[in-house]
Amino acid sequence: MMDELAHLLRSKRYEEAVDRCIALEMEMASRNAINEDQNDSGFFGVYLASMLVIADYLGVIQLCERLETHGILLSADDDVDPMSKNPDLFTLRLLGQTLNQGDLTAAYKILNATSFSLPIQPIIDDFKNSLIALNKRAIATAYTRVSVENMCQMLNMNKEKVLEFILEWGWHYDASSSLVEPKSEEAQKSYDAEASAEQVNELAKYISHFEQKSLSVKLNNKTAKPGLGESGIRGETRDSHREIHASSGI
Repeated sequence: MMDELAHLLRSKRYEEAVDRCIALEMEMASRNAINEDQNDSGFFGVYLASMLVIADYLGVIQLCERLETHGILLSADDDVDPMSKNPDLFTLRLLGQTLNQGDLTAAYKILNATSFSLPIQPIIDDFKNSLIALNKRAIATAYTRVSVENMCQMLNMNKEKVLEFILEWGWHYDASSSLVEPKSEEAQKSYDAEASAEQVNELAKYISHFEQKSLSVKLNNKTAKPGLGESGIRGETRDSHREIHASSGI
């Protein structure tokens, strides 16, 4: 089974890799051998990181709760620093928690401050790419126009890098207003071809979280800037512009 898992990871077939990890976990649990067989961060780190790639953030949280019961992870409520045992696993848990709350900004901060061990780092690199794809879809789904400044915040990139992606994606950029118009077909693709109702919920949660943070900044500064909508974000949302298809259940 482990050889098959290694092959799936090399092939970047992460959904199948997660299924294989689930089967391995069940097999170990049936022998009461989880802590005995896999008491380091290797297998479970790969397991958690693969779930992050496929955006199964709730699955990350639930697996970490099971790992606590086996003593592989320490609880944040324990007297001992939870980072003192399997820090890779604890950091992956933090990523799952912040992303499940829709807080990509906090997730980026964790990623920027962390280097993972060798079995995990290549998967995390793919995870970072998946976050860019998620952000792209979120922006195209939510906005008819959005400022480059806000795209920099959402993508956690400098302006030069964001402009490179705008060119690569074929989105229209107006340098005079610093506004970007995402391709409308990208949003349609997100609804119809790629995004399940659960994925659309995740995107809406992220946009809502980002807008609430921007609104808080605006209220704290007590300064209204030209071009800001009610959300405090310079740009226009779809269905001002936030109606998600009724079929998504949002």
